[in-house]
Amino acid sequence: MKKGISFFKYLVLIFILNLLWCSSVFAYKVSTSGGNEIKWNTSNVTYLVNSSGGPSDSLSAIQTAMQTWTDVATSVFTFVYGGSTTNTAYGINDGFNIVVFGPMGTTGTLAENYFWYYKFSGQMIDSDIKFNTDYPWATDGSPSAYDVQNIGTHELGHSLSLDDLYKSADSEKTMYGYADMGETKKRTLEQDDIDGITYLYPSETLSVSLTADPSTGTAPLNATLSADVSGTATGTINYTFWWNCDDPGTSVDAVTVVCGTIPTPGSGTCTSSTNGMKCTAVTDDPKTVSNIYTTAGTYIAKVIAERGGAPPAESRVTIIVNAPADTTPPTPDPMTWSVQPYAAGSTSISMIATTATDSGSPPVSYYFDFMDSPTGGTGGLDSSWQSQTNYTNTGLQPNHRYGYREKARDSASNPNETSYSLTVYKYTFANASGTAAFSNVTQTSIRANWTANGNRSGTGYYCENITKGTNSGWTTNTYWDSTGLGCDTSYSFRIKARNGDGIETGWTNLGSQRTQACSLSQSGIGVFRSGAWYLDYNGNGVWNGCSTDFCTTFGLSTDIPIAGDWNGDGWKEIGVKRGTNWYLDYNGNGAWDGCVIDRCYTFGLATDIPVAGDWNNSGTDKIGVFRNGAWYLDYNGDGTLNDCMTDICIPSFGLSTDIPIAGDWNGDGYAEIGVFRNGNWYLDYDRSDSWSGCGVDECYTFGLSTDVPVVGDWNGSRYSKIGVKRGTAWYLDYNGNGAWNGCTTDKCYSNFGLSTDSPVAGNW
Repeated sequence: MKKGISFFKYLVLIFILNLLWCSSVFAYKVSTSGGNEIKWNTSNVTYLVNSSGGPSDSLSAIQTAMQTWTDVATSVFTFVYGGSTTNTAYGINDGFNIVVFGPMGTTGTLAENYFWYYKFSGQMIDSDIKFNTDYPWATDGSPSAYDVQNIGTHELGHSLSLDDLYKSADSEKTMYGYADMGETKKRTLEQDDIDGITYLYPSETLSVSLTADPSTGTAPLNATLSADVSGTATGTINYTFWWNCDDPGTSVDAVTVVCGTIPTPGSGTCTSSTNGMKCTAVTDDPKTVSNIYTTAGTYIAKVIAERGGAPPAESRVTIIVNAPADTTPPTPDPMTWSVQPYAAGSTSISMIATTATDSGSPPVSYYFDFMDSPTGGTGGLDSSWQSQTNYTNTGLQPNHRYGYREKARDSASNPNETSYSLTVYKYTFANASGTAAFSNVTQTSIRANWTANGNRSGTGYYCENITKGTNSGWTTNTYWDSTGLGCDTSYSFRIKARNGDGIETGWTNLGSQRTQACSLSQSGIGVFRSGAWYLDYNGNGVWNGCSTDFCTTFGLSTDIPIAGDWNGDGWKEIGVKRGTNWYLDYNGNGAWDGCVIDRCYTFGLATDIPVAGDWNNSGTDKIGVFRNGAWYLDYNGDGTLNDCMTDICIPSFGLSTDIPIAGDWNGDGYAEIGVFRNGNWYLDYDRSDSWSGCGVDECYTFGLSTDVPVVGDWNGSRYSKIGVKRGTAWYLDYNGNGAWNGCTTDKCYSNFGLSTDSPVAGNW
């Protein structure tokens, strides 16, 4: 039952002996609350006695019961009789401890003890005892009544905070929880009852602290043990030391059975043996003894101190004795490899050290030392010291070279290390190549592309045209041009890679690609001259007149010519840009038929340079402009620059003085941009709309700085090639390698048009 907010009351009863009960055996049992022992914080407690309702001599019997506990020599506790009282406020936390008599019913309860205590500290603050007058009482041990002193001694035990005991083995103890008529044995305390009050309220205290100096060292170790006692106990001291004893007991006789016998000396002297030393009735405090530990190991030195009436105290200290210094490293020395480093994958290298032995200071541990990566690979790490002979360094990079060496050490206090083994370098495996789209497809060739898939630059690749039975040989490129193929034919390709140690990956299938159809046409040349057009219709590079070739008038002399497949019929049609206006021959008849039949747009500035191309791979060419290095391309083909989200805006590709060009450089069906600069060509091969460098995009030197660039599919391979007009002469890169290979391999025409004409090209 809770009382207030910080203290509780505790009810303990004694019963008539008429029940069966099973519980654990305790020497004594202490009342607790929340892990705290309940007890008085003073050594004396006063009781008032109201003997009204009790038999004659009840007051004397209760005082005798109080004195029984007070007379315990090993306890400091004292019950004080404070006089008689008429107070009957039993069980009330009123600051008065009382003993009363009164009816409580015949339920088997002979007496009750209510005590109050603080919840969190366990401090007892009030205790009341009540004898049940519904049962007969006497003070002379009458067999027909319950004895007041007998039960009073028991209930005062509860006042000390000793709990009831119910095991049959506890039946002779004062704190046994049952009683019978005529019983008087509880008047006398048993040793367990005495131990209980002594535990709660000891009359003397004793503790001892044992230290060793030194507590750690090399054998032989001369350790000085010092036992320092403290507490309230007084008088001479008995010390019993054991050189090596981890028994926690405080009984000298009991510990002797476990840790060895030591002769008992005369008073005031000490004797020693191989087990320890004993001193009887000495005054030394602290007491210092010494022992030499000759063998390496861990020892527990122990002392038991005895003084006055206090319970004996014990203390132990750990002493660590090390073996003499070991200066010999493990063997083999230098270390050797059981299995030299080897690639365990594209990101890991494994290795195994020879198992080393060391008789002086086992066990042996191993250290794998990463040296360097000559190829610049990252992720190389040392192992740290470990007990395993194997080590795998993970997190490495594919096809990089890593170097390792290893050593071993023993477990001496100052470990002895071997010399390092031979350093061994190995490459990780290369990753299998990744797939990529085919490009540069012609009637007679296919460019097979693949990705490095994390492999470093310089990794070797081997591409095979499975269908034709040809291969690239080992190459460090990530593409291969398979040539000498048949038109309109499907070819299958596969690729493998190898690392720097020549270990190959498995094959990766790149898929199949068909060469261009056999009937493809080639681009021809033409010129624009003051509004007139002269187109090499038969493609022989010579002007054969308007009946054989094609001539027409379309535009003004100040217009800028432009050509493109405006209607998606596979043929190039003509057009002009005039200021900001565009006029395109949509129906391809070579004449202007108005904006309804043909097409007219307003796009760009008057100073912009026109370009045309199939920007979205829809099969039709669209217009665009080049303005001081920036490009504005009509991606959706509506002839209007809508915005940079709908159309294409490229803020910078080329210089303001460059001449813009456009063509399908990689054969993917999209037109890509490029510029001509003083005989140099810069082509956006990867269609990223930015210059990615000559290794990713294409850069060529072709022509002179005064030449005029021209672009067309000169050999019908479905991707665009470059060319120049120089005066009336034309030089066309027929084989598409970006270099002039002479008129036999490439194409040159000596006289087509005038030197002042503007060149155009297309499949007329």
